[in-house]
Amino acid sequence: MRLTYRWVTAGTMAAAALFASCSSSSTRADGAGGFAAFGGGGTSNMDAGVGGSATGGTGGVGTGGAGVGGGLMIDSGSTGGGGGFDPDSGCVAETQRGETVPVDMYIMLDISGSMNNPAGTGGSKWDAVRQALVNFAMDTRSAGLGVGIQFFPIAKTGVPATCSSQMDCGMDGPCTISVCEGNSVVEYCSTDMDCGANAPCVPFGQCAGLVGGPCRTTVAGDCGLFGNCVPFTGGECLGRSSCDPMDYSTPAVPISTLPGNSGALVAAINAQMPAGLTPTSAALDGAIDQASAFAQATPGHKVIVVFATDGIATVCDPTDIVNIQAIAASGLGATPSIETYVIGVFGPTDTDGLTNSNGIASSGGTSTAFIVDPAGNVTQQFLDALDAIRGGTLGCEFQVPDPPDGGALDFNRVNVRFVDGSGSPVTVLNVPDASQCDPVNGGWYYDVDPTMSQPTSIIACPASCDTFSVSINAQVDIALGCETMIAPPR
Repeated sequence: MRLTYRWVTAGTMAAAALFASCSSSSTRADGAGGFAAFGGGGTSNMDAGVGGSATGGTGGVGTGGAGVGGGLMIDSGSTGGGGGFDPDSGCVAETQRGETVPVDMYIMLDISGSMNNPAGTGGSKWDAVRQALVNFAMDTRSAGLGVGIQFFPIAKTGVPATCSSQMDCGMDGPCTISVCEGNSVVEYCSTDMDCGANAPCVPFGQCAGLVGGPCRTTVAGDCGLFGNCVPFTGGECLGRSSCDPMDYSTPAVPISTLPGNSGALVAAINAQMPAGLTPTSAALDGAIDQASAFAQATPGHKVIVVFATDGIATVCDPTDIVNIQAIAASGLGATPSIETYVIGVFGPTDTDGLTNSNGIASSGGTSTAFIVDPAGNVTQQFLDALDAIRGGTLGCEFQVPDPPDGGALDFNRVNVRFVDGSGSPVTVLNVPDASQCDPVNGGWYYDVDPTMSQPTSIIACPASCDTFSVSINAQVDIALGCETMIAPPR
């Protein structure tokens, strides 16, 4: 019986352009004829200027409400406005403050033996990652975010934690004490017959500078920059790690809202002791299953997977990146769609780890992985990645509002307005889907094509989301009733 994966050796290791203001109105301050497209007029308790007077005359804005046919009140505390008149189309837009979609994340966290490797600022990678997760769970900025967690690998019951002979493992072997000398990748074996042309089957060791890094004691220089290959002091049964996705879809701590769930999360994280190999496919599959089940049980929520790992797949088929990426892609293509964010703890020379992490993230709909260099401050880098994920999910997806008259919503007459800290409104242009998002100018799109199904959320493109996130005292409004302003085709 054998398992193959790579040796750990040296050398392997201005959104404003798309924000189009709709104001094209009279400048009369008395309100007569004070038209402002989508509320291009004044603010509450202030001279409205374009769009009418602040006294609430015809076309004006009054404290707490909009005047007749007038300029829309901005950030007045009202949940909806009387609407801004668009002279080009002759329509009146009913506007509501954009309500963000509640976000939940299911964290799948690698606790394999390699997490015991040292971190750049002292202690192990696990010590640093654990502290980052505790800080994140306790951060007041995480309040309102739903978080659950599970860890991988999960050990099977009845299988010994360590082994010193092939007999110790039985059907769950081989024991990781021998490898095929003639193979350039790690190939565990029980006898020479397991190795075929790569025989003999020889004792294996671990690289002195990389905890858990396997090497052949009979091959000089097998560890490269990671020091000498020293004899391995204890093996592990390769079949000890569960390969059943259902085990990983069952959370160690169920998804629940912070800060109420922080105590359970911190206790579960602090209780972990890294050990074992890396069943990437089973863990990712289970994580997406749990996220999908939770999303179906909580309509109107956005549920994501955060997959954090420091190693490539070593057990549980499939172990190749193409098929692992397919698992992430299946989550993205599901209904509701599940995005997979990846945090990879890999040094710049670990090309396999970097490539695989980015591949999973890309297939999971999140472009690229967040990479944490173990030679640096792992706690801060990992926390920065979690902060970025939180910022990119909270505040950038909005609920499709109900029409004020209780009728059916016309999805072709919806507009998104961004109101910056100075109270200046601009309209974000609509694009067909995420693939049409302009990397500089942004835009917005529905979660599903309205010609095929009924959308439930409005999603800001990454560039627009960035603008929303960094703006102080800003807001996003959803305007109903005027023809959707669409971005030119890319």
